[in-house]
Amino acid sequence: MVSYHVDVDPIADFRAGFSSAWPAVWQDFFCDFRAILLSGVEPPCWDIGDDALRQGAKGIAFASRRAVGGFNLVLFTDALAASDVLDVFDPHGALPKDRRSWTP
Repeated sequence: MVSYHVDVDPIADFRAGFSSAWPAVWQDFFCDFRAILLSGVEPPCWDIGDDALRQGAKGIAFASRRAVGGFNLVLFTDALAASDVLDVFDPHGALPKDRRSWTP
């Protein structure tokens, strides 16, 4: 697990959760997508991602269910532009620099 320095705009900010300002499909943001997918149905969260992309968002920020006050960020990497920043945060240079560092 690593940390990242991220500078991407725009992001759909869903950290406060659903309100009437959001399209109705966003009510199902926290659906059990795995169970729905295993039942052979496309989960509503996929429609939510499509909606965010149509609105020009490059990702969605949402409240963490594990870390109080924290949030998660899903990025649509295909939507990122050259001006967007997504860099591994490694201030001490401890992480491998290329694939050769990962192989014995």
